[in-house]
Amino acid sequence: MITTIEGVNFNEMYLRIVKAVRDKGELVAKTRDLMGVQLVLKDPTKSLLYYPKNWKWCFQELFDRMSGIFDMPPHYQNPGAAYHFRPAWKRKLAKEDGKFHYAYGECYREQVPAVIKLLKKEKTTREAIINMWHNHYLLKVPDYNRRPCTLTMQFIRRDDKLHCFVNMRTNDIINLLPYDIFHHTFLQRYIASVLGLEVGTYNHFAGHMYYPKRRELPERNFLDKFIFKMENIVQMQYEIPETLIGRDLHGSMKKQYEMAGESMPKIEDLESPLIQEMVKFIMKMPTTNKEFNCLK
Repeated sequence: MITTIEGVNFNEMYLRIVKAVRDKGELVAKTRDLMGVQLVLKDPTKSLLYYPKNWKWCFQELFDRMSGIFDMPPHYQNPGAAYHFRPAWKRKLAKEDGKFHYAYGECYREQVPAVIKLLKKEKTTREAIINMWHNHYLLKVPDYNRRPCTLTMQFIRRDDKLHCFVNMRTNDIINLLPYDIFHHTFLQRYIASVLGLEVGTYNHFAGHMYYPKRRELPERNFLDKFIFKMENIVQMQYEIPETLIGRDLHGSMKKQYEMAGESMPKIEDLESPLIQEMVKFIMKMPTTNKEFNCLK
């Protein structure tokens, strides 16, 4: 049985995802699992979650990934700098001898330009696929501390729109899913811009979604608190004028965070100049980086 969740805005969808895993998932070892989950985000420009998360890590990870496309030095892709903002990743990096066993930026370096070239040449192609999974992850399991959760990303252009289809082997819905959605939809929007296309739907399939069983401990009461806060955030979001949400992403998120008791850092406070340009690009503001100016 496949669980399908569709929506225009990821905030409303995310609340439904968490409830689906809670209500339909089964306890397996240390996690509550739900197999076969399909997400359809009809407006990928509304992919950022208005909820206090590690957004500094999120934008730095975006920079690490996209640096592969912009031909930055190899260390920008692996190990990058995002691990500085996530203690658990620092420990993983130490186990992996100072270089991660896999990095999205390394996969993006050759595959994203190839995907763009193919989509320009063959407008109806079904082979514009970025592959994150390699056979040695299966054949040499003991050699790898981690393996990618993302298996493939497929891009299809139809009716002057670019649609994205992502296949995941698994998704931690609390710790990683919101970031996965944002990172993948950003790449979709970037490729669409290069091709001069509108952004189509974002389709996300996971063979397995879960959250750690400890989230259900009565003394923590995490799920109830989370659902209560998300329900209030989603309601507040719909009370904001649509023009604000659609045209000024940073302003929209800042307003949402203020309502939720949090604050969003200003663009100029983001440490990487390229991240600043990425945020401006998302917001449809003027950019100074030549790589982004060529997209106008």
